Amino acid sequence: MTTNLPKRWTVINPLTGGGMSDTMLCFDSHLRRQVVFKTLKPGTSQKRILDELAALSAIRSDHVVQVLDVIRDAHGVVGFIEEYVAGTDLDHSALTDFPSALPTLRAISSGISDIHSHGRLHRDLKPDNMKIDGNGMLKIFDFGLAKTANSGGTTNFYYSPGFTSPEAFKKNSAGLHEFSEAVDVYAFGAIALWMLDGGNLPDCMKELPAVAPKPPIDFTKVKLACPVAIADVLSDCLSDTSGNRPTIQEVCRVLTREMQKGTHRLTLTAGPNIHVVDATKNRIPIRFEGAMVEISYDGYDFTITDIDGAVDINNMRMRVGSIISGSVIIVLSGNGKRAFVTADASHPEISQ
Repeated sequence: MTTNLPKRWTVINPLTGGGMSDTMLCFDSHLRRQVVFKTLKPGTSQKRILDELAALSAIRSDHVVQVLDVIRDAHGVVGFIEEYVAGTDLDHSALTDFPSALPTLRAISSGISDIHSHGRLHRDLKPDNMKIDGNGMLKIFDFGLAKTANSGGTTNFYYSPGFTSPEAFKKNSAGLHEFSEAVDVYAFGAIALWMLDGGNLPDCMKELPAVAPKPPIDFTKVKLACPVAIADVLSDCLSDTSGNRPTIQEVCRVLTREMQKGTHRLTLTAGPNIHVVDATKNRIPIRFEGAMVEISYDGYDFTITDIDGAVDINNMRMRVGSIISGSVIIVLSGNGKRAFVTADASHPEISQ
């Protein structure tokens, strides 16, 4: 690395770079914090650094490293300054069961979702490109292969054994390797398997070209077994057909739902009476003039499990199996009279 940095930044020591870049740990005298200076290895096209810079500048996410400054010389952009993640590498060895892995998996999916929502593809997601900072926040970095979602194909193909999807190895009729959001979803599935099965991946996923596991991975039978709903979506992430993979937003929703299990609260206000349905009291009947509605909580949803007489919610007739979400008005009708019950379903937000 030969670039002369302005005096604002003092080099501390080199860090492990990627195949196309060099990185240096520096101290920023203006921000009073450690940062990373990243620049390309000699002979690497400047377009690489510009693509990475464009991606990081566009994405706003708690789970993606931030660009802090750009370094230029007479020939243009030669590197940039990004936040330094002083934390631990993504590791599977300390995980004891699926719940211990769930927050990290959810954070990874949230970060990828943010990347995709900004019209970008990472294209090189793997454990080596993620860290947990000192506050427990997962950060995704190394966007050297990042592309816009509509950028078309590329002649230069880079891969990470085990984490690159099978279709990425193929060329189209124009001789280009094409990419879509599905390549990041496959990589997420591979990372999930790596985390939940003790760092192991099937040999077929590491072949050149890669082959999706057949039969599909049963995530209910890996070392850190998942609930069925989670297992199904993780298995679909590793489908050999890109169109059969879920979006990362769908994956994130399923993982978020599991993290929120048992934390919801339904408050029912009937005149001066207030009733609560939650994990400690998961079933309650409400009666009025011969009409009755029973609401039950299974850890995920508030569901009507029994009805007697006429019961409406927001002017719609309810049936057994109907789910209550958000804020609604329940109306019980009987003997020519009506009772109004305000129902408010809530759950704590996930901050990481």
